[in-house]
Amino acid sequence: MIVQLLIDIMNLSKQYPGKIVYVPGNHDEFLLGYIRSKYQMDSYYPYDYTTNLFRNGGEETINDLKRLERTDPKTLQELISWLGKQPLQRTHRYNGKEYVLGHAIFNQKLYNINPNYSLEDYFKENQYSELRRMAKDV
Repeated sequence: MIVQLLIDIMNLSKQYPGKIVYVPGNHDEFLLGYIRSKYQMDSYYPYDYTTNLFRNGGEETINDLKRLERTDPKTLQELISWLGKQPLQRTHRYNGKEYVLGHAIFNQKLYNINPNYSLEDYFKENQYSELRRMAKDV
């Protein structure tokens, strides 16, 4: 169900660029961390994303991912790529007003350094880096 919702949001954001925006949060981090660990996309995992998904009701999400991998691996890869590229925070202009969007807080310092800092960037950072620490605050 969650996986299908993400696919729907991905498709809508592509259909309506600039109108539909997605701001990932900690559960998206858990999802991508689980996928990255499953496919050994990183050499070191300081965090057990599978356990964290299960603790947060993610058994259904994991089952949905496995089903999508069997039935439509192309869409799964597209979803992984799209989700990983979504900025953790954004500014968004709508009806002449500008909004700042973040999952919990908006970290202006991180935004000034890299306004497009994404989950993909987060996973590439050393776990002790300043940028990763700032992103964790978002």
